[in-house]
Amino acid sequence: MGNDSARSYRRTVRHFLSYLGTQHPAVRSLDQLRRAPLILGWLTLLRSHHPPLASQTRAIHVMNLRRMLEELAWTEQLPALAHLLGRDDVPPLTAEQDKLVQQELLRRNDLASNTLLRLRHTGMRIGECVRLAVDCLRTIGPRQ
Repeated sequence: MGNDSARSYRRTVRHFLSYLGTQHPAVRSLDQLRRAPLILGWLTLLRSHHPPLASQTRAIHVMNLRRMLEELAWTEQLPALAHLLGRDDVPPLTAEQDKLVQQELLRRNDLASNTLLRLRHTGMRIGECVRLAVDCLRTIGPRQ
């Protein structure tokens, strides 16, 4: 993990722990974490931040906390932690952000980027893509 990523995770954890400390001071251990009211309250706090947080900043916080909870679920043997935040909790990309992601994936033109492009264009799930055989793609006509 790079320095920027580590800083981003620390910022998210500090934000979440600060929220818990002020709004739910009785929470002292991981096994006390619940979606309602704790996680839902934190998500509300992110949405009501003044000045408003950019949707990308909110998305980063949610994804960071989700990854942290998934890791803690595994390392601390508390599987319920992995389900406190879901995909629907991450704010959607704006049209401009989506366009920038598309442009960056096209610019990179490597295996990972082309795989993500294929997922975006087909609606295929990651698990479905992973199970594809290496030689499964065939040309069926010009530019097809």
